[in-house]
Amino acid sequence: MANAYETWARALRSWATDPTVTLDGLPPITAGSFNPTVHRRLLKHIERALSIADTRWSETLTNLPATADYHEFERWWLTTRNNLARRMHLCNHPGLPDEIRSTLLSDAQTRIGNWQHHVESILRRSSVAGELPTATEQRIYDLVRSTPLTAVLDPTYGTATRLTHALEQS
Repeated sequence: MANAYETWARALRSWATDPTVTLDGLPPITAGSFNPTVHRRLLKHIERALSIADTRWSETLTNLPATADYHEFERWWLTTRNNLARRMHLCNHPGLPDEIRSTLLSDAQTRIGNWQHHVESILRRSSVAGELPTATEQRIYDLVRSTPLTAVLDPTYGTATRLTHALEQS
């Protein structure tokens, strides 16, 4: 039977390269679960997994639809946002010690906020350049603002609780 470090390391390597892999069922770890050397190695695995996920997500920005079709953009945007939610599942994993989780969540908040700002800037620049028809451009910009990437920072994002709340608001 693998120990907690091996289980986490193996899961993180798989998670980083295979978007179908979940981190469900990983054993809880505490700050004192490992000696300092093993603890640093586990943090490196987490950093590497997040770096790979971030690179993959950043590459989706290069696939931003170059069309004025609102529905194509909407599909792309929601898929892109859901891919970030996967990153948040690692950052907020209940098996991580609070101090690691809070550091990862703080970093995620900064990165995702910056990415939201970046996408909005791209859309503003394309607007100035006249690359999109005005009505579509405004709808896309409104979509990005009303369904921000930062929504994934909400711990209930993508859960039944979130859906129930949204239905109650409508």
